[in-house]
Amino acid sequence: MFCIECGKEIPDGVKFCPECGASQIVKVEEKPNKKLSKKQKLGIVCLILGILVLISTLSFQIDSVEDCIEEGGYPRVEDMEGFCEYLQQESIDAKQEVIVFGFILLIIGVVSFVFGGRGKE
Repeated sequence: MFCIECGKEIPDGVKFCPECGASQIVKVEEKPNKKLSKKQKLGIVCLILGILVLISTLSFQIDSVEDCIEEGGYPRVEDMEGFCEYLQQESIDAKQEVIVFGFILLIIGVVSFVFGGRGKE
């Protein structure tokens, strides 16, 4: 075995070098804690929810006015075409609002994940 400071040969198992007196115990640095903070976990949840909202919204199909008129099924509606156009427009408006909500969740998720672990160092 050799001294980690001066390089002289020393007996095995000694704690200090007999030549220079340097400690032969090697200190092991602790690895930094890599656990996710609560904000980062919230960010991951928001990302997942945002992706699910966007996928489910984008896969949702809006019936055409013609399909709505053919199906009927709305008793006591005198202007079926106007009613179906109204339903279709409301569907589009609602879908746009849900898409915006999905993007907001994604943005919150990214910001929470990226900046959530700061300040612990």
